[in-house]
Amino acid sequence: TPSPTPIREPTARIGEKTSTLAVRRLAGGPGLVVLMRGDTVIPQAGHSFYGGEVWREIQTVSGVIGWVQEQFLDYGESGEG
Repeated sequence: TPSPTPIREPTARIGEKTSTLAVRRLAGGPGLVVLMRGDTVIPQAGHSFYGGEVWREIQTVSGVIGWVQEQFLDYGESGEG
């Protein structure tokens, strides 16, 4: 049976402000995948301001890299954000 691979980078979760969240190719751009509330993501270095929103570059646990609105990320106790 496959065993899970640990994530060594700081993580965030899709927070309580939404039930689903599209990961977009660019801030405000076309969608790549849809995440659900509680899904874990790995924040990347990129930040952007588009359409009056702050966007954050993230990587999904399956490896998709894209952009989401920062307001929907919950950093928990890591203090990042």
